[in-house]
Amino acid sequence: MFGLVVVLAGIAKLAGLAKELAVAAEFGVGPRIDAYVFVFNLLSTPTSIWFGAIFATLTPLLIRLERTDPESALRLRSQFFTISLIAGLFVSLAWTCGVYAFVSEGWSGLTDQTGRYALQILPLMAVMIPLLFVAHFGASCLMARNRHANSLYEGLPALVIVIAVLAYPPSIMALAIATAVGFALQMAATLASTARAGSLHLPSRPDFGAWRSFWPGFGVMLGVQALQSSSPMVDQLYAAQLAPGSLATFNYAFRIFAMFLTLAALALPRVLLPALATIAHDREATRRFMFRWGLLLGMAGVLVAVVTSTFSTTIVGSLFQRGAFTATDTIAVAQVLTILIWQLPFYLLSLLYSQQHYSNGKYGVVALISAGMLVIKLTIGLWLVWQFGLVGLAASGIAVFAFQALALYIASKSTRKKEVVEIPAA
Repeated sequence: MFGLVVVLAGIAKLAGLAKELAVAAEFGVGPRIDAYVFVFNLLSTPTSIWFGAIFATLTPLLIRLERTDPESALRLRSQFFTISLIAGLFVSLAWTCGVYAFVSEGWSGLTDQTGRYALQILPLMAVMIPLLFVAHFGASCLMARNRHANSLYEGLPALVIVIAVLAYPPSIMALAIATAVGFALQMAATLASTARAGSLHLPSRPDFGAWRSFWPGFGVMLGVQALQSSSPMVDQLYAAQLAPGSLATFNYAFRIFAMFLTLAALALPRVLLPALATIAHDREATRRFMFRWGLLLGMAGVLVAVVTSTFSTTIVGSLFQRGAFTATDTIAVAQVLTILIWQLPFYLLSLLYSQQHYSNGKYGVVALISAGMLVIKLTIGLWLVWQFGLVGLAASGIAVFAFQALALYIASKSTRKKEVVEIPAA
């Protein structure tokens, strides 16, 4: 199953890379791409929070209910469909108004020209929030049935953008329209697969009392995901304060890094969480599982980091240096990528240990560690940006993920020791 998820997610990520190549060739580095990246990443934040929360809480619950009480699983899916629709519309309106005020009042740090582009595309691109809220709900229902077609559908927005960029003259509005259409297609495809799997039902009125034990964990996970998503959002705000073009430069480097990062984020939790949930009560099996996966992910992360940092200029030049993307842009992006890629080993280990805590319902532990990550980003990270600009911004991510991996590992060891003490006493 892991191989299938990797293949499907890999195809989606290749579509994403193709999008970056097309956009780089047509737009290069400049205020239009700064504006698009800024708006896209800010609007993606609440959708990432939503997906992380429902994946960690709703999916395991649906897996258990499917085995023990299929009728309750049906009711939960139907009611959560309603919640997804309402939450998506409400969050879209509130978040978009907040971003509009943030940019229009001049608090974002964007130049006047970049800010005008951002305000121009914001209302159109805001539709991605409700579309993704519903699509992510459908994805969670699919994964609870051990189906992963949604991993492939996540490449649809990028595919639509590629077609639009190649078919029409360079225009930030065409880019925004293609983005909205792409996410609409992703939602439609996800819901169609959910219906075929027998997991899509008509929305019904939520009965919050029937799922009283679910909501505390779900609320904590919303907080956890909000804290974890705050780090990338802070990166965007830091980059917006730097010289024009910094957002685009950082984004191109991050997109290469994200080929590995998001492939892992898509594939690993979808394999690790169900497996860990199954063996959660077997300490020895869990220990062996964590050791083997930790060794594998750590070695893979270091290997990718060494190769990528060694050949960063060649990689960036081969991918992006054409059209509006110049040799100077290549050097700037490669310099950031060389540092950025060393986040990967720590990120992979963080994924592994966070899934272990989720499988045990230890959401509060992850929340506390995520709060610590934000503190590091706002202190050490800010100092690094002041001292070294974009390179410092890339280095701050290493500090954040190294702290997260170490803290999650220590918390995991501490939990296992407590269990060993508590069992004889019982």
